[in-house]
Amino acid sequence: MKANTAEEIILGIDFPLLKEQKKSLLKLMEDIDNVPLLEHLEGIVVLINEIQDSAVDTYGKDENEVFDLHEDDTETETVQPESYFKIVHSGYQKGIEREEIQVHGGKNANIFLIKTDEGFVIDVYGQNDLIDTMAIFEDTLNENDPLEGIEETGAPENFSDVEVEEYLKEWGQKHSAITAELGLRPSHADSDEILMEDYFYLEGRKEWYPKNSSMYTERQQAIALFIRNDRDKY
Repeated sequence: MKANTAEEIILGIDFPLLKEQKKSLLKLMEDIDNVPLLEHLEGIVVLINEIQDSAVDTYGKDENEVFDLHEDDTETETVQPESYFKIVHSGYQKGIEREEIQVHGGKNANIFLIKTDEGFVIDVYGQNDLIDTMAIFEDTLNENDPLEGIEETGAPENFSDVEVEEYLKEWGQKHSAITAELGLRPSHADSDEILMEDYFYLEGRKEWYPKNSSMYTERQQAIALFIRNDRDKY
C-alpha cells in the first residue's frame, strides 16, 4: 500500500472540525490544575497550530477555513444599543466646594454622585424632586484597614477588566518578536516546545506571556496565573 504524502494528509484534514476540536481542548484546559497534564495538552494545541500554519503557508489552504479569525468575521454586525446614561457634568464645583458627577438617566432621571470628606453621596432626582439619597462612608469602604484601604489580594474577583487589559497590552509578545528576541527559529515546530517551558500562549490574541517573571509585581503574577487558567476567554 502506498503511503500518503504529507501534503495528502494535511489537505485531507477536516479543518472546520479541527477548529472545533481545538476549541473543546482549550475549554477543557481551563479546569485542569495538574501542571504536567496541562503542559502535555498545551503541546497538542501547539501541534494543531503547526498543522494549521503548514496548511496555509505551505499548501495554500484558505486561512478563513483553517483558523478561527474572529477579528475578520464581518458576516454579522453587532448593533450597539443607544446609551441610557449620559454624563452631563463632571468636575469640582467651587461654589459648594465639592467634586460631583451629574448623570442624565433615561428621560426623567438625574443622578448626582458627590464626594464629601466623609465619603460619597448619591442623589437621584425625578423630573424635579429628590426621589432617593444614599450615603457611603469611607470607613465602610476601608473596613479591612481604615488606614491602608482595601487589601488587594490575588483573588480573581479583585481584578478589574482595566487591570487585566493593561497586563495583556504590557506583557504580550507576538511569535515572531519573541523568537527573534530569544534567538530561536521562528517556525512553531522549532520554537513552541522551548517557549512553553517559560511562557503560555493565548490563541485569541496570538501572543505569548511569561508564566513567571522577576519583573512582575505580585499583582501581575496573580493576574498571569488567573489568565493562564482561563485562557480561552482571551
